[in-house]
Amino acid sequence: MNLLMIILAILLYLKYFQICAGQRKPIRTMVINSLAGVVLLIALSFVTSLSGEGIGINYTTVTVSSLLGLPGVIMLYLMCFLI
Repeated sequence: MNLLMIILAILLYLKYFQICAGQRKPIRTMVINSLAGVVLLIALSFVTSLSGEGIGINYTTVTVSSLLGLPGVIMLYLMCFLI
């Protein structure tokens, strides 16, 4: 299961990079999406901690959310309920 998640994360990152490379300013797009991912991770962690279930903030989740941006946070949130 862990190998499958690693492969899925790598494929999502490559697709994300391909989409950002097609933009006019790819670096700015990637930085904005990374910041949005980290901000959403913090907000989602705060909101879900009130209910007792949620995503913890650690090195792994911050890395995934900063590399993948919003899709990474959505993937982490879905994995929280699947595992």
